[in-house]
Amino acid sequence: MFRKAGMLFLYTETPLHAGSGASVAGVDLPIQRERHTQYPMIQASGLKGAFRDLTEQIRGITPEEIKRLSDLRKKETLNDKEQEEKQKLEEKIVPVEVVFGPETDRASVHGGALAFTDARILLFPVRSLVGVFAWVTCPTVIERFRRDLRHVGRELDVGDLSPPAKDEVFVPRDCIVQTPDGQVVLEDSAFQVNRAGEGQVTTLASWLAERALPPAYRPWRDRLRKALVVVGDDVFRDFVRFSTEILFRVRIGETGTVERGALWSEEHLPSDTLLYTLALATDPKDRDLAKPHGLENAEAILNFLKDVLGQASMVQLGGDETVGRGIVQVTYYP
Repeated sequence: MFRKAGMLFLYTETPLHAGSGASVAGVDLPIQRERHTQYPMIQASGLKGAFRDLTEQIRGITPEEIKRLSDLRKKETLNDKEQEEKQKLEEKIVPVEVVFGPETDRASVHGGALAFTDARILLFPVRSLVGVFAWVTCPTVIERFRRDLRHVGRELDVGDLSPPAKDEVFVPRDCIVQTPDGQVVLEDSAFQVNRAGEGQVTTLASWLAERALPPAYRPWRDRLRKALVVVGDDVFRDFVRFSTEILFRVRIGETGTVERGALWSEEHLPSDTLLYTLALATDPKDRDLAKPHGLENAEAILNFLKDVLGQASMVQLGGDETVGRGIVQVTYYP
């Protein structure tokens, strides 16, 4: 049973490809999506693996050290030198095992004390006729986010936001993506501004600007307060389905030309997309193992994660790491 929860906001610095495998559709390598809504998402297993890798990098843990500790654990007797080596390796590696779980060869010993939910979409950037681009969301996404926020003991008081009509949008005060005649043009679709939700969208935009983006993002915080647009649920679904980035990749052979059949397309979430995930902590499964490392309860597990993010808040998610894709800024809340 999970005892403590925190929320991580994930802001894409570069396009992100969290792949779902091959496809027979128009894109060879599509991104992961929820089955029932078709909203983009990132599976929890990928998140946990990425945060484990980040933690190991920060603690200076190498694959060779993990392998060496595994070998030492398998030996029935150790001499003094090996015993000392094993103790030093455990000081580095055991906290990671307590939080994220042991390596595969010891997976049956105990589970990890930290889990993540699938990352859900919150704000999606869409090209705008005025103001370059807007962040769009919809009432269903907002209500889902408010529900998830309650797991961390917080409330977002924006009232009940009724869905706008199909040809209408809600915008905040001092909106910078609105035309002089009271329209918002996103991609090739024009929407009329409905002032009924202005106060609620202004509150939502300010809340997210202060909490979902780090202090160093001040220009983007200021922009978010003026460039958030709430569209209808069906309109939002269409934007996240048809306004993602499609990139074409090739493989060059030894002759310097494209190899036969080595052309494929990949779908990416665009830069400036905002997602979120819940970090769920339990008390450690093996408290005797965890206690010497200060990880005696669920609160300590979350503090461990916060300490990691305090040292490095950038993480790489998804594929194409070698070409700079999937660089994500992580903000812990609360």
